[in-house]
Amino acid sequence: MNNETIFNAISKLDEELIDGSFPDAQPARKKTSTVLKLVIAAAALLAAAGIGAGVSAYTADVREYNAALEFFSSNSLTTEGLNRSEIKEVYRDITSNSFSNSATVTAMNNSIPGLSLEAGEASSAAMNSAWINNIVITKVKNYICNGLRSAGDPGFEIPGECTPAGDGSYYFCEIFPEGSYNSFIASLEALGFSCARTLSGAFLFKDDCAVFLGYADSYFTLSWYMTSPYAPKFGVSVAEAKKLLCPEKSLSPVAFHPIDVTPEGFYVKTGGQLFAVPVYTYDEYANWEGNGLTREENEHYYYAVYYVNGSQIIPIGRENIAIFDIDGDGTEETCYLSYGPTSGLFTFGVTVEYAKGSLYRIFLTDYTQLSFVEKDGTVKLRAADPTSDGEHFFDIKIENDPDGSDTVALYENGEPLRTWGTRK
Repeated sequence: MNNETIFNAISKLDEELIDGSFPDAQPARKKTSTVLKLVIAAAALLAAAGIGAGVSAYTADVREYNAALEFFSSNSLTTEGLNRSEIKEVYRDITSNSFSNSATVTAMNNSIPGLSLEAGEASSAAMNSAWINNIVITKVKNYICNGLRSAGDPGFEIPGECTPAGDGSYYFCEIFPEGSYNSFIASLEALGFSCARTLSGAFLFKDDCAVFLGYADSYFTLSWYMTSPYAPKFGVSVAEAKKLLCPEKSLSPVAFHPIDVTPEGFYVKTGGQLFAVPVYTYDEYANWEGNGLTREENEHYYYAVYYVNGSQIIPIGRENIAIFDIDGDGTEETCYLSYGPTSGLFTFGVTVEYAKGSLYRIFLTDYTQLSFVEKDGTVKLRAADPTSDGEHFFDIKIENDPDGSDTVALYENGEPLRTWGTRK
């Protein structure tokens, strides 16, 4: 009940009684004294004032709590482990630049992967520094990620005969004896990995690491994905990601789940995570009855990487992601690369997620190694010739097509890069 409702109710009291006069006699109705009527009216007025104050306080509390939740969301802070009152306290503590509340330590430790401030011991200066370096600066600066595969120490020894590929995403050995291959697999099994062999290689998995091996005619390749030390504590869990990204019942003889490979700063920047998901080809063929594809020569494992943010799921074809303000409107866009659809021609796709939706375009060039780099105060696409020292830098633009719709374009020194299917 609000003030207006109560005062409307009071106004319906018999005005003559409140004025001190009496109504006409009504035999069947028991009279109530004028004094009592006035007391009731006065009490109603007092109640209205009290309820009105309570309503105002409740409304203010709701507004502050909603503002706090919005603040948590926009800064990728988790509310895990905090009650309603503490969430508001953290909001006030940070926005007032006080950094003196123990609940703030809890929120920051739970939200910033790798941070371990000691509750009760962390100084305001230490809390403020952690906030600036991990949230404020991370959200302001451009973000670049150029690879997740074979990143970090996998916890096993890489064969000495192997050489890293140019982009570091895998290791290879052109002559790797079968005995060495079998010994390497045995060494991983001794570390707790489960193994499934195929004609083209092997897949090994344990809780925090997925290993992919290729082996044919003594040619050996090795790559892996491992759980990132920057995976958020209270983001999408591995169990939740499995329900979202893996088949309900896999035919794989080795059980697996997604690996959270979220790199440093990515969760704080976007509120989302990156998961590498092993894929077993027989699972893909399971619903294709009579296709004849479930043959031994078609059995193998590969991986797929996904961006997951709540209910939003985006497949990432290549592990090249950049987050920056492409069109200069003050709002950041997310740009990522994917492999092109052609065979025999080198093509690649560029996707831009922006306020209006998603843009996608395919570009054609000579074979090149692609990566995002920060250059001249912005993010550009670098194309490097792996056989020489030649390199090109492309500006990424959002522009209008002749029909008025937006499109993504790449330019080098003012010249557009050719798109697949056109003569430009």
